[in-house]
Amino acid sequence: MTRHILQANLPCLTALAVAFGALWVLKRGSGARWDLKRLRELHRCQDGGVQSLAFVLTLPIFIVILMFIVQVSQLMIAITMVHYSAFASARSAVVWLPAQVSELEPENRLHIDSHREIDGQFYLLPSAESVKYRHIRQAAILGLAPIAPSRDLGIQSGNVSADSLRSIAAAQNMYRSLVPSSQTNQRINPRIANKIGYADQNTIVVVSWRDANSGRGRETLVGPTYNPRNHPNPAVPPWEPGEVGWQDAITVHVAHDFALIPGPGRLLAKHLVPSSGIPDEVYQRITTRRGQYSEPLYSVRITASATLPNEGMKSVMPYQQE
Repeated sequence: MTRHILQANLPCLTALAVAFGALWVLKRGSGARWDLKRLRELHRCQDGGVQSLAFVLTLPIFIVILMFIVQVSQLMIAITMVHYSAFASARSAVVWLPAQVSELEPENRLHIDSHREIDGQFYLLPSAESVKYRHIRQAAILGLAPIAPSRDLGIQSGNVSADSLRSIAAAQNMYRSLVPSSQTNQRINPRIANKIGYADQNTIVVVSWRDANSGRGRETLVGPTYNPRNHPNPAVPPWEPGEVGWQDAITVHVAHDFALIPGPGRLLAKHLVPSSGIPDEVYQRITTRRGQYSEPLYSVRITASATLPNEGMKSVMPYQQE
């Protein structure tokens, strides 16, 4: 996972290097230098009209580059967190899949009506009503809440899933117990609710898995497996398409619409067409949402995936997890 994070952040590191180089060129070109004595006398200085003009000309460029550095830094943090959330969601899948949560979803089986098989790969659809899928998705949402905006975007509680509403209440109670002084701060609870609510509305989680023996011609007679295909022994339970076998690779795909800072986001989302006629490719990846929230929101989709093997075996005496 660390290698994938470094590879995903490589373009951002290049952009940061270019931005810092632009700041250095701007500093050298403007002739600015650090002088604390002159800085303390700036408020009563009546001289230096030429220097003031140079300051006015270079300050907007300096602020634009500085905000670009801040945005790229936050984007690198978001890429890291999306990869982490995919790993946390895969860990949740490994834990919850071997658990029996209901008669509909026994051990190592997800909702039987929520799957699609494509070339031996099984996919759990994002809209599937599955108890295990809800736990897997909620792990990703909680992992992405730290990078979600905390400002009020007008998200209604009716548009947030019931699992996220329970997570909001649990996170608020935990924060109050860890930081007792926050009980007098009326802004903490709404900010926590805004973060988890935004992550819930802007995160897609898809679960897929493949038979560990797929493609080897060993699915029927050679294990280890408890879900064989076309086994000649009639005493062996029939093959179930929605069942994840022992050591089957479980992959969790996470896609999150990361909210950009309003200023840089508006600038990056602007349609730029150079003289060559080829449109800019940056703004095409940025989604501008107007009317969906209380203020215009600019977001970019970040994707990541994590794969872990299923180590859970069917127990001799099934135990239903509450």
